[in-house]
Amino acid sequence: MHKSVTVEGIGTEQVAFRPWGFWSTIGLSLAVGMLAVVSQVVFSIGWVVMIYLREGSIDAHQMAGNGNFLMGCTLFSYPFVLGFMALFIKIRKGNTLADYLQLRKSGLKPMAVWAVLTIAALVLMEGIGVLFHQMQPPEIMVVLVSTTHAGLLFFTMVVGAPLIEELFFRGFMFKGIAASRIGPMGAVIVTTFFWVAIHGFQYGWFPLLYLSVFGIMLGVARAKTGSTLMPIILHVANNAFSVTAIKILNERGLL
Repeated sequence: MHKSVTVEGIGTEQVAFRPWGFWSTIGLSLAVGMLAVVSQVVFSIGWVVMIYLREGSIDAHQMAGNGNFLMGCTLFSYPFVLGFMALFIKIRKGNTLADYLQLRKSGLKPMAVWAVLTIAALVLMEGIGVLFHQMQPPEIMVVLVSTTHAGLLFFTMVVGAPLIEELFFRGFMFKGIAASRIGPMGAVIVTTFFWVAIHGFQYGWFPLLYLSVFGIMLGVARAKTGSTLMPIILHVANNAFSVTAIKILNERGLL
């Protein structure tokens, strides 16, 4: 049994009967976030113990600038995010993972349209960045491309991060919020807010503004196509370009 939620100008969200409600979705999402943080703390403790046993001392500043540690910590949390997200979906009977997360094909034409629209929006943001002298990459990204093994960097940033973040924000969170009274447009705004918030401690004002615009584009693409695969593809493409560009510039001494 299904029902539809329609918001003018955004689209129709087909939802399985009785998905998690708005506040349940927010609460469960925060729980998944906290579990991810706990898993990262566990990884950090294990790393500290390993380094101490090997070197006899700990340099916290060096750890904070070690890309392999930061990427390993992030990667370690992904199975916990996926596992508990899948558990919460399974508890809500009547839903499959594929349906709840909207893992469905959207076709080549919508993909092309949203690729062009997203590129146009991000090029506009780059232009604003030039205008306000905000073209320097975030320091954390320079640290990561400088100190992380290339394979680990690209797997985590180009594959892992887009996949996990989109399944969580534009998949799990979006589903419950879009089916609530605030509809798909509200889901776009709420999921973008939380998505940008988890990056808040890493970036300055302009990268966060850039992420806000990108997050809205991902959310609207999700709402209009009814597929989480669309924002996953757009997110992968964006991260692949950004990481590659920053790495090349850094290796040439231009950062």
